[in-house]
Amino acid sequence: MKGLGIAFTLLLMTQGFAFAGTPVELDIPATEVYLINGFDDNDNVEVILSGNLPNLCHQSPTTYMDVVGTTVKVRMTALHYHESNPFCPKVEVPFLETVSLGLLAEGSYDVVVSEGKAYELNGDLNVGEAKNDRMDDHIYAKVEYIEKNEKRDEISLVGVNPSNCFELDEIKWVSNKKNAFAVLPILKQVSKECKSSQVPFRYTVKLPNKLKKQKTVLIHVRSMEGKSVNTLFTRM
Repeated sequence: MKGLGIAFTLLLMTQGFAFAGTPVELDIPATEVYLINGFDDNDNVEVILSGNLPNLCHQSPTTYMDVVGTTVKVRMTALHYHESNPFCPKVEVPFLETVSLGLLAEGSYDVVVSEGKAYELNGDLNVGEAKNDRMDDHIYAKVEYIEKNEKRDEISLVGVNPSNCFELDEIKWVSNKKNAFAVLPILKQVSKECKSSQVPFRYTVKLPNKLKKQKTVLIHVRSMEGKSVNTLFTRM
């Protein structure tokens, strides 16, 4: 009988460790949804979500999206390990996730984001008509990352352009009038012959005075090849 008791205890322990170590996919809410202005129907349209995983039992945040007519449905999940897992301290982990919607036709779209089993309307996403057939209306600098100086209310766009036949023309800021800026580092061609050449750059600019009342804003920087770089900026 003693042997049976030990075997039963070991079985429970084994099942417990298996349960603790096997994650399940659960819906998680986003605390903020960022809808960017300035996309055209030849752009890879994006929606940005931010929030906090409640503890380290939650891992690998993942986004799902579906476009039905003029409605964009976004759902976010994370892998959840049971709290009995010994590697799950109660530490909140911030996340910033980019949802790629691909090419959307010109028009206005309702964006609804899952809050568990229900979806909540978060606003309108407007897509304009492109001025030409190429991927972007402009050639953007190849930005690799953003450096933030929150005390000076400025950012530096850092990267490497693939040729010396382009120079910076201007940096445009487009506000969504709520919580985000789209930053467009537009290049101009200064030479007819473009040879491959690694040209490092750092463009430092101050944030506009718009959205001053919003403590934390999203900085969405358009980059070469239809890509983007995103970061949250906390204004001092």
